[in-house]
Amino acid sequence: MPKKWKIIARDPSGKETLLRFCDDLDEGRQLLADLKAEQDRIGLEGELALTAVFPEWLPDPQPEDYKHYVRSLIPDEEWMRVTNIDDLMAWYNLELGDMREYFLLAKVIPRTYTVIDFGCGKNAQSYLFMQHRHYYAVDTGKQMFRAPGTFYFQMTAGDFIRHEMPRLQPDMHRTFAICSNVTGKDHGNPGMLVRMNFLNMYTINNFKYFFDDENK
Repeated sequence: MPKKWKIIARDPSGKETLLRFCDDLDEGRQLLADLKAEQDRIGLEGELALTAVFPEWLPDPQPEDYKHYVRSLIPDEEWMRVTNIDDLMAWYNLELGDMREYFLLAKVIPRTYTVIDFGCGKNAQSYLFMQHRHYYAVDTGKQMFRAPGTFYFQMTAGDFIRHEMPRLQPDMHRTFAICSNVTGKDHGNPGMLVRMNFLNMYTINNFKYFFDDENK
C-alpha cells in the first residue's frame, strides 16, 4: 500500500525535495515539527510542508507529485535491489521519469486489458498496473523494477512484435500498447510499429535511431 502523507522541502527557488513518507497524519505533523525545529537550529532556508501523497487529494498536482506517488508504491527492498542505493535521501529523490502519463493511463485503461509497455525503462510504472490482466514490460535494459505480475521481455519493440506476439496471441481488442519516448535501436520507428500492429495504443515522442557504427 502506498504511504498517505509526505514531507517536502521547498528551497527559495521553489524546487521541491522529498524528505519523508508517513502513514499517519498525526505522525506527519510530529515529524514536520521536529524537522522545522532542526531547520531553525542549523539555520537552513526554505519551507517545509506536510502534504498528501495521492495526486487526487491535491488541488493542482505537479509532475513531482506523480513521481512521489509511484515511489511510495515501491517496497524499500525492491528499491535497493534496483538502485543499490543505501542513502535514505537518495532513495526518495532518484529520478523516475515522467509518471503523470502512466498514472493517467492506468486510470483509463480497463483492468480487464493486457498492457504492453514498450521501452519501459527502469519500469517503476509497473506498480501502477498491478490490477490489470497482464503487464508486459519490453526494453533492452536489465536492472529494473518489477511489480508483482510483471512479465519482462529484454528485447526491442520490433523483436517483441515479430517473435513474441505470435506466441502470446493476446486478444487485440483487450490489449493496450504504450510506447513513450522510445528510440528505435533496431533502426525502425517503434511508435510506427506500435501504430501498425495494435488497435488500442498510446504513442508519443518516439523516433527512429538514424546512426549506426559506420556513420557515427
